[in-house]
Amino acid sequence: MVQHFKDKPSNQSTEQWLDHIKMATNLNPKVSEEWVTLGGARALMVVTSNQDLTEAETYYVVHGSKTFAVQIDRGTHSYQLYQQMLSTFRFTD
Repeated sequence: MVQHFKDKPSNQSTEQWLDHIKMATNLNPKVSEEWVTLGGARALMVVTSNQDLTEAETYYVVHGSKTFAVQIDRGTHSYQLYQQMLSTFRFTD
């Protein structure tokens, strides 16, 4: 699933903004987080624990001022395809 959030405020760094977005949009317990690159942009990858004890993986990313999240449950049959998609992900202007 891809979600579009409100634009990043100009007075916040990407790191500050994505840290805020991750806390405001997903209240599930955090398992891990890591700063990565997605489509050439700095992104925050967060793994959370779902109520059924499965894990979800969310990439929070800013392109220009636009903010997005890309999320999938790690236990789904399409997880490998999702990983391939992310490896070729690019932004177009």
